[in-house]
Amino acid sequence: MGVWNWLLSPQGLTPHGFCLTWAPGLLWLHAGADAVIGLSYFSIPVALVWLGRLRRDIQQIWIVYLFGAFILACGTTHFMSILTLWVPAYGVEGLIKLVTAGLSVATAVVLWPLIPKVAALPSGVELARMNASLAAKVAEQEETARLLRESEAETRIAKAHLEDRVAERTAALTAAIAARDEALRSLEASEAEYRSSFEAAAVGKVLADPVSATVQRVNPAFAHMLGYEPEELAGVNAWDLSFPEDDAGAREAWGRLMSGEDRAYIREKPYRHRDGSPVWARISATVVRDAAGQPLRTYAVIENIDERRRAEVALREYETRLRLAVESAQIGVWEVDFANNQGRLDERGSAMTAHLLPAEVWLDLDDPRFGAWVAGIHPDDRPGRDVAVKAVREGATEVVHMDYRVRRHDGSWIWLSHWRAVVARDPLTGAPTRSIGIMMDTTDRALAEVELRATLAQRDLLLREVYHRVKNNLQIVDGLVMMQARQLKDPVAAEALSGLRSRVYALGLVHHQLMASANLETFDIAPFLSELVSNILDGGGHHQVVLDLDVSPLHVDLDFAIPLGLLVTELVTNALKHALRDGVGRIKVGFKPEPNGRIMLSVADDGPGYVDDGSVKAGLGAIIIAGLVGQLDGVMTTRNAPGLVTEISIATPERT
Repeated sequence: MGVWNWLLSPQGLTPHGFCLTWAPGLLWLHAGADAVIGLSYFSIPVALVWLGRLRRDIQQIWIVYLFGAFILACGTTHFMSILTLWVPAYGVEGLIKLVTAGLSVATAVVLWPLIPKVAALPSGVELARMNASLAAKVAEQEETARLLRESEAETRIAKAHLEDRVAERTAALTAAIAARDEALRSLEASEAEYRSSFEAAAVGKVLADPVSATVQRVNPAFAHMLGYEPEELAGVNAWDLSFPEDDAGAREAWGRLMSGEDRAYIREKPYRHRDGSPVWARISATVVRDAAGQPLRTYAVIENIDERRRAEVALREYETRLRLAVESAQIGVWEVDFANNQGRLDERGSAMTAHLLPAEVWLDLDDPRFGAWVAGIHPDDRPGRDVAVKAVREGATEVVHMDYRVRRHDGSWIWLSHWRAVVARDPLTGAPTRSIGIMMDTTDRALAEVELRATLAQRDLLLREVYHRVKNNLQIVDGLVMMQARQLKDPVAAEALSGLRSRVYALGLVHHQLMASANLETFDIAPFLSELVSNILDGGGHHQVVLDLDVSPLHVDLDFAIPLGLLVTELVTNALKHALRDGVGRIKVGFKPEPNGRIMLSVADDGPGYVDDGSVKAGLGAIIIAGLVGQLDGVMTTRNAPGLVTEISIATPERT
């Protein structure tokens, strides 16, 4: 007996209601009384917890919570009494009573030592007497305070006269101090504002001695730009943070700033990072001078432009590569300015128009030469080209691609592949203002594609003819086998020829499916297996055999379909021959993908199953099945459930 049964339904015990002979009156009397008692018990801990929260000054509040836990456990036992009227959960009830017993003993043990302490507490009469004594003392103190207040009032009057005289004498001093404090506050606010701006600035800021170029103070932005902490750069010579090759021009410009010839020192230069790498920055420096014009301090703002410089270098490299790609790919560039209604082609683009449109010249889009170019577009291609151009002009899309034919003025047709993209928009309306396009002369490719399509069409025609002839030849073989089978009197030989016919039909059906497929290389296995198994049943006259098919779609090629079709033919034929000899029953064929990426082929029947008693020897069918399973890289298992179920895990065919 498990612990769960021992707790809720001990063996041989009955609910308590059985002892009450299930008398409704007694049942509800006990249940109602226990419910009222349990709820009452449950309300008492709530009141004790509330008391504990209201009287946080109670030193031994844990005793109150202990009483609450004890009363809560007592209430639970009453609810368990209700449960055991119908459920013999005496194990649970006993455990709860055991907990209740422990809490009751703990409460009793704690309660007895507290009785002397509670008895020692002062009674209400004693508290009243003590309060009366305190009230008398308070009254005496209030009288003393009244006399003190009267004395203080007289003192305040004398003090007021004295303060008036002092106030008159210190008024001037107070005004002077106030003016001084206001000036100090303004100075502190200005310094705080400057300090905050200096430290929190996103750009680098540096204070330095103008003569020695010694760094006095830097903000975190500049220090982190060079990989330092601000404290590490204090006292460093500013020229040590630069590269020597930059010193000549920089020192010359700095000298002009010191002499007053220049009001500011502005320069883009590389600084030396802590790891020795250059960090490009833009420095703007000024000099603070005294009344005599002598330099006191140098203040510099340094902006990190390293990423911008890198981007500029990368952009120049990209433009160089792009220009090289355009030149090598024989691409023409087309630019349109919608704001001014003008367009321009480069030299190669102009050559593609047979120079109908001049190179590197901005022409109005309403120019007759543009109209002549558009009029030369093939009528079949013009609607698509017009839609794409309109989409770019209206800003409906960023990039469009057009392929169209154009008749040049010499009468020749060329194919152009034209890409166009929006590169600028009006900042207020978002309307496109500029687009750039590229053109490629794809005439040779288009002609090659036409020739290739014709070649592929010829190939498809030849393949369909081959598949058709193979299917017809297999049908002739099937007819010959059928004629031979009719003349045989030996049932074993006739049965062997019948099996041969099924295999020939499977081969012919594969070629029939390929002949009807779109690409002449693969076809869906689901309708193929359905037609194959149905033909086996109909050809053998097994009209009372029910067929269940659960085949997932999968496109396979000739090398996979032929061994699979032959394998299904052998398994279904064996089921009809050995399991459903009376011609009545059910055959299930499944072809489903597995989680491990393989495919499960299953053939099951509802026959008597298979018992290997050693009397049955493996025939030709078993040899063929084993060979086909190996060809499909499969693993075969059989089991009785209760009929024979054959499952073969097959490797999923690779798609080419």
